[in-house]
Amino acid sequence: MKALIIELDREHRNTPNHEPLANEQHQREIVLATASKIRESPAESPSIVELAHAVGYSVDHFSHIFLKIIGLRPQLYIIQAKIERASQLLL
Repeated sequence: MKALIIELDREHRNTPNHEPLANEQHQREIVLATASKIRESPAESPSIVELAHAVGYSVDHFSHIFLKIIGLRPQLYIIQAKIERASQLLL
């Protein structure tokens, strides 16, 4: 999961966000990449603070855009991913 934080940080630093549409697309890419990594290994998910700081956002802003794009707050998304993974392991 540290790789996710490093990757998100690198993308954040290398992507110009001068236009609103570019910024929205950039935010969407960040959130979708984060959600994908959480789904891959939910037990290793970093904290919301770590995720937010890796991409240069406050925790509140990161949570807001995550909710807007995914439909769940990051904390709930991580819990849901953990429950789904545990359910798969029980089968």
